[in-house]
Amino acid sequence: MIVEDMSPEEREERQKERTKTRANIDRIEQVLGLLEELAKADPMKLALALEGEVTKRLDQMDRVADAVAKARFNMRQAKAHAEAREIARLNPDAEHQSLAAPAGPTAPAEPAAPAEPAALAEPAAPKPKAPAKRTAPKPKAPAQRTAAKPKAPVKRTAATKA
Repeated sequence: MIVEDMSPEEREERQKERTKTRANIDRIEQVLGLLEELAKADPMKLALALEGEVTKRLDQMDRVADAVAKARFNMRQAKAHAEAREIARLNPDAEHQSLAAPAGPTAPAEPAAPAEPAALAEPAAPKPKAPAKRTAPKPKAPAQRTAAKPKAPVKRTAATKA
């Protein structure tokens, strides 16, 4: 939707959503410092610090990782939509058929010829097929014609006999 086509209320709502989304992403960026600190921690000291809660806290981290993966997917989808919108804005002719408005009514189909009764209709003769051209395989060049070399007998050692 083009911003100029919005009502003042819609513009204000869109601006609020934009500000909130940007603020949330900035807060997530701030959490990165905490994650980096946790990543640098010595696992033995971490186990002692989380005594009895390691599994519970690991489950928390798994939930966070799942949420991050879903958010990243959503952001990648948003990026693709934004790029498509930019392409459509720069080159309106590049808009895909599925996104374009219908082209209007098509020309009416020609009326079908009246059908003949089945008893009067002659079966259509099958069309003869053109014979397939067969080509002989190309002969190999003399350098390519080599006889199979006999294999040297394999020496069996104690390891291969077992």
